Amino acid sequence: MADGPEEEVIPGKGVFAPRKKLNYLDSYSDQKLDASNPAVFKKRMLAFCKANENAARALLAGNIQLLGFEHVSESFGDNWPKVKARVHLLTESIIKKHISREDIYVLANDEQFIVLFAKTDTALAERRAKRISDEVNRTLHGFNDGTEGLSAKAMVFEVPAKDPEKLGSAEDLSKSVEEARDEKEAEERRAFDEAKDEMRLTFWPVANIRKRLVSMYQANVVVPEGKMPEVESESGALEAALDTFALGAATPALTEAVENKKRAFLIVPVHLETLDVKRFREAYLDQCRELPQVSSKRLILMVDGIPDDIPQSKLHGVFAYVAPFVAGFVGRFHVGFERGEKLGGVSLIGMAADGAGMTEPSDLDGRALGAFLVRNRTGKSRGFFTGAASIDAATMARKMGFDYVQGIGVAPAMGQFGAVFSIT
Repeated sequence: MADGPEEEVIPGKGVFAPRKKLNYLDSYSDQKLDASNPAVFKKRMLAFCKANENAARALLAGNIQLLGFEHVSESFGDNWPKVKARVHLLTESIIKKHISREDIYVLANDEQFIVLFAKTDTALAERRAKRISDEVNRTLHGFNDGTEGLSAKAMVFEVPAKDPEKLGSAEDLSKSVEEARDEKEAEERRAFDEAKDEMRLTFWPVANIRKRLVSMYQANVVVPEGKMPEVESESGALEAALDTFALGAATPALTEAVENKKRAFLIVPVHLETLDVKRFREAYLDQCRELPQVSSKRLILMVDGIPDDIPQSKLHGVFAYVAPFVAGFVGRFHVGFERGEKLGGVSLIGMAADGAGMTEPSDLDGRALGAFLVRNRTGKSRGFFTGAASIDAATMARKMGFDYVQGIGVAPAMGQFGAVFSIT
């Protein structure tokens, strides 16, 4: 091969770009856009839009963000530039495994890949992006000797392409995706903004079954009926807003309880994504800084949305942001979860199973809950059963060996928090 560039000939598409000599870290593919060559990038983008009817109306962009790099770079120190190139190459190989011949992708910047899905719909694009994200997570975990988990977040948006001519560079494309993300988050936050003045907290007593004592309360945000969507939001912005609201509303309750010498622990729910995504986490941390100092001994976060296959190092890294403000974490999982023994050393003081729907629990429900405890309660961690919908459900949880039980089957929600009392 000659030292100078040679023409890149793409079958059926003609000559598109000079092709430079590659070293072993370079990745070349017909599907990869060259962000370093604006003219070629623009030509490929226009060809993509013209070839795909869907893309002509709206670019279906699966935005694969490699999260946590700002912290990982600190761990690697001066070696990070060398490792970063290999991480990008590995990620590209995974992307190419899961996209079709018509799809294209680009490394937009050091922390972001964008994949443009061609002749498909948003739901299919989302599934493919999720598969890419999951494999990136699994493959990159432990890349830094397990000291810091790397992960990827797949987000799928319809990015308006009113004038494809304006998408002439990777920067333009990245900006379009970010604007679409911001618009989606703003749209989802509007439901929160319209309802927040009517929201309030209630406090569910949590019974210590062995001691027959209520020593904890679980905070719950009460939303006016019909004010919120019944399904999870696409971007996570709505859940993050609710989480931050719950922590803010719980702060004066905790302060008042301490001033009145009420000794109960307070459990506040939070979604893992709220702690994991930087733009959500920053608002949550601002609210954490308003907590009274005693929160580090009396406040527990109950974390929802923890993936079944999350690496221990990843969970440890996420929890580290808020660990100084709280006494510990309880992970809430589905009854079939079975990796509790793999999550040691991450400040999980409890493993919770949700009993919603078990109004009339069957023997099968009982066996499933018993198996949940056997698989997941290790060391000093405690078993929590939340949402006990009936006395029968609460009784079953007690028989199966759960340490703490919460729900209408134990005691109704209260307007105040803090008192410790015995139950009969």
